[in-house]
Amino acid sequence: MCFSAPISFATSAALGYVGVKTLKHARPHKRLVALIPFFFAVQQAIEGVQWLLERPSTCSQVLGYGFLFFAFLVWPIWIPLSVWYAEHIAWRKRALLVMLGAGMTMSAYLLTVLVYEPLSIVSRAASLSYDVNVPYFLVGACAYILVTTGSFMVSSDHRLRMFGMLSMAAAAISWTVFSYAFTSVWCFFAAALSVWLFWWGKK
Repeated sequence: MCFSAPISFATSAALGYVGVKTLKHARPHKRLVALIPFFFAVQQAIEGVQWLLERPSTCSQVLGYGFLFFAFLVWPIWIPLSVWYAEHIAWRKRALLVMLGAGMTMSAYLLTVLVYEPLSIVSRAASLSYDVNVPYFLVGACAYILVTTGSFMVSSDHRLRMFGMLSMAAAAISWTVFSYAFTSVWCFFAAALSVWLFWWGKK
């Protein structure tokens, strides 16, 4: 498999279109989830530009932090919050609040890491690797996957649960095959899978 600027830009354009359509058709309680493809479109556009830049450089670093802004700070909070907002069953909403609390704690921790640890962006085997020293990385990665994919699986909507299972499978594949660029590759797979939310938002 090969990743490149054209792939990132094509994915961004497709998700931008899907994101706008999803948001247009989504009912009010589904709109936070409906924004997910659009946010992924922005993240993929950032990575597309990243491919075109000289590394290391100031512009590359800025865009690297922009990419990780979504990966480290947005997704652990936005995903459980958006699923909570769309949910109507009380016990599931309480479980999602627990997920949201865990996501907020995780984002605060990762923000601290970004402030104090240097970021290095390199190309490895046709993928981009965002190298930053995250203490207890394995434990943190498992918790991150649990919050971001598990929130969907808590939902009472079987389509969101399926999306969560597909995202977890994508995480497992990314970790097994592309561990050297896990963050970038899994974000790409999750972005592509978010097209699924277009059909969810229409009903």
